[in-house]
Amino acid sequence: LPASGLIIANRDKMIEVIGVIPMAAEKISGGEVKEGDMIVSANGAKPGNTDDLLQMVENLAEGAKVELVLMRDGKEIKVSFAKTAMGGQKIIRSN
Repeated sequence: LPASGLIIANRDKMIEVIGVIPMAAEKISGGEVKEGDMIVSANGAKPGNTDDLLQMVENLAEGAKVELVLMRDGKEIKVSFAKTAMGGQKIIRSN
């Protein structure tokens, strides 16, 4: 997920965090994101897959706040980050 430091993948009809890039992830506020966290929603909407989530973020203006609700061990965690310019590559792995 560009600008967040999160590497995501489609997993069992959900979106899983499969990696966290430490330097980029330092800009996420509200809590620590860990590998294995599942993304439940973004800005109040439930993305169906990684493509949906990426499109949702791409449609936001630069500097807009992105709020994610994550699920870990049956508990919801809310985190956020500001959208930056969409540089770099999107790497998506599906199983």
